[in-house]
Amino acid sequence: MLLEGPLIGMGYLNDPEKTAAAFIEDPPWLLRGGPGVPGRRGRLYRTGDLVRYNDDGTLHFIGRKDDQVKIRGQRVELGEVETHIRQALASAPDAQVVADVVTPQGSTNPVLVAFISLPSYSKGAKDGKDDEGSQDRLRAALSQLAQGLDEKLAATIPSYMIPSACLAVETIPVTATGKTDRRKLRGLAGRLTQDQLTSQNVLRHRTHRAPTTAAERQLQRLWADVLGIDAASISAEDSFLQIGGDSIQAMRLAGAAREQGLSVTVANIFKRPKLSNLAEALSVSAPKPIVGPEPFSLLKDEVDKSKARSQVAALCGVNACQIQDIFPCTPLQEGLLAMTAKRPGDYVSHNEFLLDETVDASRFKRACQEVAASIPILRSRIIDLPEQGLVQAIIDKEIDWTDQPGSTEPVTY
Repeated sequence: MLLEGPLIGMGYLNDPEKTAAAFIEDPPWLLRGGPGVPGRRGRLYRTGDLVRYNDDGTLHFIGRKDDQVKIRGQRVELGEVETHIRQALASAPDAQVVADVVTPQGSTNPVLVAFISLPSYSKGAKDGKDDEGSQDRLRAALSQLAQGLDEKLAATIPSYMIPSACLAVETIPVTATGKTDRRKLRGLAGRLTQDQLTSQNVLRHRTHRAPTTAAERQLQRLWADVLGIDAASISAEDSFLQIGGDSIQAMRLAGAAREQGLSVTVANIFKRPKLSNLAEALSVSAPKPIVGPEPFSLLKDEVDKSKARSQVAALCGVNACQIQDIFPCTPLQEGLLAMTAKRPGDYVSHNEFLLDETVDASRFKRACQEVAASIPILRSRIIDLPEQGLVQAIIDKEIDWTDQPGSTEPVTY
């Protein structure tokens, strides 16, 4: 697929070789034109995507011309993933590795899967005519060989490049031309559900230890809800990243944990992906309440807080007791105010809306008042305070309404 248009970039900065490889100028077929279409010049960008037109004019994505894929917005070179896995499996120099993106059956989330074959092991099994159960034994042997593989990968590549699952295959299939048959491998893994993919993952501990502590059981339920899998299938020794978790799921898990009063961050999840380890961290780090600064504490030390409160109250036409807090404006706010002073009307929004006759005006006013009461920024005013400069003042004041009975003009406040 080639792209053309004003939004296409000019090229790669200070990299003429990469630019020449990705952009083409005046291809012959464009200069020639087609039936009823005159030829013309043009500059096009090679996306690397292989597509074909459907009968309705839409494009069907077939794959990539190269080994580059995109996972959760991150571009990944499959060859690089395969190289790092082979390096981590140094004790098995004959290991064959193929990485690809697979969407499990019944899921819409693509995951990175590595297919690993041990030719020497498979050959020995065949020579010994030990076909029965050979796949299970291969998986067990590879599981033993791959111990610590995820930790080794985490130390060398970003988390999004670490496969969600590693599957054992007796042989890597090839096409008639001798190339790796990636389509066959994708079909093999694509027939598996997320649960099945997880159970066949050689990186996963083969011994299932049920969670024993309250923290482990709570995390088990959270993981199951976020990943959409059976909670009973999650072991205390499982890694979140090996049973379908990724950076997006980690953010969801952190949010779900917060709703249950647990202090979990995405960084915690990637640092301690194993359920038992993450549960230990929970047990020693109770949630800390978020405490904001005391009212008026952000003013300069030399500013008299009581005097400042009276000055702001006088400028705003309210009592001093209604001033709840005063604090400096941010540099961005100061800059916007300066621009507004130079060009009146800039960065000022004044909206008027005509309410439908069916709207209960009293309920509408109460709703607005409740919103304003709960969100301090809606009760803020910006004041130029002597000795301090531009400040924001939070005022405890109800909305001033201007009613126009019988009028079809918008009501403002």
